[in-house]
Amino acid sequence: MPSMLSTLNTSTDATTVQRLTLEELPRCVPFARSFHAEMRLPGAFKDDIFLKNWTTFLTTYPAVIFTLRKGEALVGGIGGMIVPDLLDGRLCAHEFFWFVDAAHRTGTGAIRLLNRFEEWAAKEGAVEVRMVHLVGNHDEQLGRIYTKRKYRLQELCYWKALKGR
Repeated sequence: MPSMLSTLNTSTDATTVQRLTLEELPRCVPFARSFHAEMRLPGAFKDDIFLKNWTTFLTTYPAVIFTLRKGEALVGGIGGMIVPDLLDGRLCAHEFFWFVDAAHRTGTGAIRLLNRFEEWAAKEGAVEVRMVHLVGNHDEQLGRIYTKRKYRLQELCYWKALKGR
């Protein structure tokens, strides 16, 4: 029997938020590719790797993707999974991506996606949600959203490419 969250559709400004089914996963590739490009992430986006990883997440772990839909089109989504904290075992929901295409950012869709992710996390037993913010991408706007929702800055992450890799 599906959970309430898997069947509930939230609708305003002509978009709906729905839980993605595994069969629909390939439909996420266009907005995943757009997210990768807009955020200027390192490496090349590879459709097959995205699909393989998310298939593993969705079939092995408590993981979810909620999509923002306008009619049949997927125009955004939020995805993540729940894992135990490495130090004390508390269940924490980690967001891996939160993206809405530029044409749909003026409505409430992005916030409705976040609301659904938080609701799902609580229902699945998580005691906190950890959101990622890629520096240089909507810094002020995301800071205001997270602060208003009682998130607090926890960690900064640095990366570097290794020679020959």
